[in-house]
Amino acid sequence: MNARNILLKYAVPVAIFGLAVFGIYHIKSDIGEVSRSIGNLVHEAGAREIDLAVVTQFGWDRFYYFKSGTKREDICKFLGSPAHRCGMIVPQELVPEGTYTLVFSQDNRLRHIELHSMQNSEFDFPAGAQGLARAASVFRVRHNLSGSERERVVLEPK
Repeated sequence: MNARNILLKYAVPVAIFGLAVFGIYHIKSDIGEVSRSIGNLVHEAGAREIDLAVVTQFGWDRFYYFKSGTKREDICKFLGSPAHRCGMIVPQELVPEGTYTLVFSQDNRLRHIELHSMQNSEFDFPAGAQGLARAASVFRVRHNLSGSERERVVLEPK
């Protein structure tokens, strides 16, 4: 087998696999679709309420979030994820500054996880192991101006 055939047989599949892995990581590292939907709704003129059930396209019964700076290991421990799979589920070592990690579960099993930009909204209830039931995941939308006159959108449970 000549060098060209070896290259085609081994290097190309490895390169494609590497690009696929990078693509998956990149998708998981971006702000998620739920976050963008929340942002679109709360920034509409006159927005007063948002129901997370309306902005999700999957089944879930509990909602949790983790604040900026939360360690990957803490999120994976909460999820019950084995250490060897943790990086595939939570790609960031720490929840990045200016974001939350949103977690949706159903029957105590992970259904969806994504990054949420605080520019889309901030949550005004304690992050924690209790989370919120789907029926309780309806929020009042509060618009505040920060000291820099940047609008903050805060979601508080009804």
